[in-house]
Amino acid sequence: IATSKGHTMIDKSFFYSSQNNIKFDLITMFQVAEHLSVQEIIEENIFSAMYNSLAPGGQLVIETPTYESDYAKEFKSDWRALEMPRHLVIFSPESLSKVLNEKGFTTYVHTRVSPIDVRESFKLKYKENTIKNKIIQFLTAAKIVIFQKKNSSLLTVIATKS
Repeated sequence: IATSKGHTMIDKSFFYSSQNNIKFDLITMFQVAEHLSVQEIIEENIFSAMYNSLAPGGQLVIETPTYESDYAKEFKSDWRALEMPRHLVIFSPESLSKVLNEKGFTTYVHTRVSPIDVRESFKLKYKENTIKNKIIQFLTAAKIVIFQKKNSSLLTVIATKS
């Protein structure tokens, strides 16, 4: 769909290419960063390669699950966003900002609740369809809505090239 609308789609090998002289205003990684290996982040320096592929003032926008929320602590191993073994790295707002700042980016961090993760986590934790479980689900959902900031399970970082 994206390419039919004139957008350029690339994979990570592009960022390492010696032929790469294209500079982007925007690179997005929605639900991708958690699939990167430690080797890609540390040894291959994927974020440095992206930094070098941005025009001055260009932005890298990353959305990824964050384990540093009351919501993740509430559901523990039933937290939908863990998705082991597909998710290789789960960042905190501080750890992702630190990695990006070390590469030269300035960062803005925003967190929010993922309604899909809430629904799927309930399915994992409360497998039995009982009245008690329905009441617990309702009260937990109410708590999540009331305290969204503390319970935010998605991390969005807008990283700007200086």
